[in-house]
Amino acid sequence: MDITISGRHLEITQSIRQYTEEKASKLPKFYDLVQAIEVILDAGQTKQMRAEVVVVAEHKNKFVAAHEGRTCMAASIRRCTRCRCS
Repeated sequence: MDITISGRHLEITQSIRQYTEEKASKLPKFYDLVQAIEVILDAGQTKQMRAEVVVVAEHKNKFVAAHEGRTCMAASIRRCTRCRCS
């Protein structure tokens, strides 16, 4: 499974990369057909922290989650990668 992390308007530090990979690598526990995960982190012009997670699964399934807030990037990442299974 590929995990791609990219940043807009910010530099991806080693600690952000490790934290993001740790959270993203847990997603296949909830859906075992995951093939790739793309995480886009954006600090924005107004310092709004935004995390977007795009999960590509078998059979051309694609899932997108995004969270934007003024707190910290870790909080946005955590909210995007939290399972909302019912």
